[in-house]
Amino acid sequence: MFGVIAPSLKPIWLSPAIEAAFQANRPCDTTVLASAEYHEPSLVFLVGTKTVLTDVDGVAKHLLGDPACALALAQVGDEQKLNGLLAAQGKSANRVAEVDGLNYSSGDKLSLGLYRVTQ
Repeated sequence: MFGVIAPSLKPIWLSPAIEAAFQANRPCDTTVLASAEYHEPSLVFLVGTKTVLTDVDGVAKHLLGDPACALALAQVGDEQKLNGLLAAQGKSANRVAEVDGLNYSSGDKLSLGLYRVTQ
């Protein structure tokens, strides 16, 4: 029964949706994703082993370190904090995608934004 019901529960499967958004929005072949708080092994498996698992401060540093190519994943609720950290360097974040669903490991409902530095 699980095999019949589980595949139809698309909101639960965050990592494949994040990977699709990453692929659709990656500006460079060398783009690396930094993820704040969402640290599921499936994300690293799908997006790549260079994926940086960090917090909002680390995401801001990642975006500033490679403004042309970097992408970052953070909770939409942390967008103001992320923009505050970037503003200190004269930059801001642009949300290029949003993925909503449940983190199957913790049961938490998440609304995650995929961000780039505004050029």
